[in-house]
Amino acid sequence: MLIHIAGVLTYDEVARVRASLAEGRFVDGNLTVGPVNQGIKSNDEFQRPGDRPMEADQIIGQAMMRNPTFQDFALPAKLPPPMYNRYGPGMNFEAHVDSPILGERNVFRADLSFTLFLTNPSEYDGGELIIDTGIGEQAVKLDPGDAVVYSSGRLNRVAPVTRGERLSAIGWLQSRVRDEAMREILSTSRLRPRACNSRPRPVEESRMARSGRPITVCTRSTPT
Repeated sequence: MLIHIAGVLTYDEVARVRASLAEGRFVDGNLTVGPVNQGIKSNDEFQRPGDRPMEADQIIGQAMMRNPTFQDFALPAKLPPPMYNRYGPGMNFEAHVDSPILGERNVFRADLSFTLFLTNPSEYDGGELIIDTGIGEQAVKLDPGDAVVYSSGRLNRVAPVTRGERLSAIGWLQSRVRDEAMREILSTSRLRPRACNSRPRPVEESRMARSGRPITVCTRSTPT
């Protein structure tokens, strides 16, 4: 199961996150890749200036924890700061499965993964996040401030960028419910009564290239 949550960040928060990242530097993403995924990743990743959380971390962490749809779907127990990656022309990340255990000093179980888009889709071509849903692939390319959350055990890849630059925050979290099937039952029952548009949006509106099952879409829950 995966979900598109619209408006996790306001437009002002997206601008603040991007401004925070512009003050630092990006390095070769292969410096952080594990041994299993060596040679299949081509991107740049933001180099943190130290161990302390950055302004961008705080903005995203607070936004996700205040979002009721994210809370109902993910049932988060641990939400470490995200990573920030950048894809330019010719860059991609081939099919892979995220590591089930992450962290160095603060180790946690990765039950769910998320990508929070920071670039307008009109600024780049390609770069879709493609997730294997189990019954087909689904390509995801969202507006800035929107997020997609999905099981960390799903095969996923990032299609090559052919024009422009794709910037996003990616992260993993440990849920209070480890079992995916049980978590899906609980999240479905919690999401159903929420006052959000739970029907799938048209392709043009949600920017989802649907080759798998429709995902749940929830509308903006924070002010712009």
